[in-house]
Amino acid sequence: MAHDPKALPAARRLFLLAGAKRGSYRARVLLSVFGARLGGTLHVTLPAPTITGINPTSGLFYGGTTVTISGKNFQPDAAVYFGSTPATVSSISSTTIVVTTPIHVSGAVPVTVINPDGGTSIYSSYTYLGLFVAAGNGKIATSTDGLTWNAQAITGNLFGVIYVHSLRLYVAVGAGVAYYSTDDCATWQAGTNVPATSQVGIAYGNGVFATVPSVSSTVGSVSADGKAWNATTVPNHAYFTIGFGPNAGNPGAGFSAGDTSGGATSADGSAWTDQSFTAGSYQYIRYNSRLSKWIGLCSDRAMSSANGIAWTQRKVFTGVSYNSGFADTPWGLVARAQGASNNLAISLDGLTWNESTATQLASVRRERRPGRPLARLDHMDRRQPSRRGQLRRPLLRGRGLTLTDQPYRP
Repeated sequence: MAHDPKALPAARRLFLLAGAKRGSYRARVLLSVFGARLGGTLHVTLPAPTITGINPTSGLFYGGTTVTISGKNFQPDAAVYFGSTPATVSSISSTTIVVTTPIHVSGAVPVTVINPDGGTSIYSSYTYLGLFVAAGNGKIATSTDGLTWNAQAITGNLFGVIYVHSLRLYVAVGAGVAYYSTDDCATWQAGTNVPATSQVGIAYGNGVFATVPSVSSTVGSVSADGKAWNATTVPNHAYFTIGFGPNAGNPGAGFSAGDTSGGATSADGSAWTDQSFTAGSYQYIRYNSRLSKWIGLCSDRAMSSANGIAWTQRKVFTGVSYNSGFADTPWGLVARAQGASNNLAISLDGLTWNESTATQLASVRRERRPGRPLARLDHMDRRQPSRRGQLRRPLLRGRGLTLTDQPYRP
C-alpha cells in the first residue's frame, strides 16, 4: 500500500524531504478517489548556499592553510574551490565549512562553494602570498613582503636560486655548494656530489636542473632531483646566466647560457653546443612566456630572441650599466642600474626600452598597480602573476526523492 507523505508522522516526512535535491520528481501517492491511483509531481526547491566570510583571508602559495568558511545553506558533500583548484574539506555543517587550501600561484582568487544540487556561492577573495628567497654569502633569507626578512645560516657562497612549482622545491647553487628546500623554506639541506667549480646560474627544464660555471671553465652540473648532482662538460666560457625555453637549438625546448663572448645551448643540460651570440656581455637570459620571446640583458644593451640563439639588439644604454637586477613584473620588464645610480630601464614588450629613475617609476607603479611591489628580482622570487582559471563544476551527485508503496525504513 502506498503512503501519502502527509499521512506519515512528522518525523518521517522530514526524513524524506531531507533527502531531496533541488528539482522536480515524479511521485506516486494514494488518493481516495474511487480507489484510483493518480500520479503527480513533487517540486523540491532548496536555498542556494551563501558565503558570508572566510578566515583567514590569506596564506602562503604552497597551501596547507586551514580556512573556515562561514555562511548558510551548505549541504553535505559540498565542493570548495580556490580559483579553479579543489580544496580538501575536513568538516561541513549548514553554516560552516572547514577546508585546507591547495597549492596555487600567488595572487587573489575567488572561493567557491558548490552544493551537490548545483547551488553555488562565490566569495571574493582569498589571497595567496608568494615567498621571496635571497641567496648570498653564508645566508639564505626569505620574506613574504620583500620588507621583513628571516635569514638562515648556510656554509658557502650562493649565486643563484630557483623554485620549481611542479616539484615544490627550491634549489640554490654557488661556489662548490648547493642547497635545496621544500616550498616552505623552513629547512635547507646540502646537495651531494656538487662540482668544486663555482656555478653562477641555474635553470630547470626537460626534467633536469642545469648550471653553468661563473669562471672560465668547462665544468657545469646537472641534477634530476635538485639534490644529487653530476658534473658536465660545457663550452669554455665565463658564464653569467642560464635560462630555459622553446627551441634553444633543439627541436623542442632547451637551455641557453651566455657570457661576454658568446654562449651555449643544450637540450638536457649535459650535452652542450657552442654558439656565437650577437656581441654583448649577457648578464641575464630568460624566456618570457607572457611575451613569447627570449629576453637578454647585457650590461650596456637589451636584446631579444625567438629561439635563444639568434639575438637582436633592441636598445643601447649609454653611461649606465644595467646589471644589478632584472625583474618581470605584471606590467613590464625592469632592469636596475649598477652602483649608486637610480636609473631603471623599462619595457612593456621586450622590444622598446625607456630609461627612467626609481622616483619616476614609483609614480607609474602607484597609478597602474596600486600596492604592488616596485620590482621583483627574478633570482629571488618564485611568484608569477595569477590567472583566474575557468571554474569546473563537479558532476551533480544528488539523488531524486521517490515516494513508493514500499514500507518506510529509517
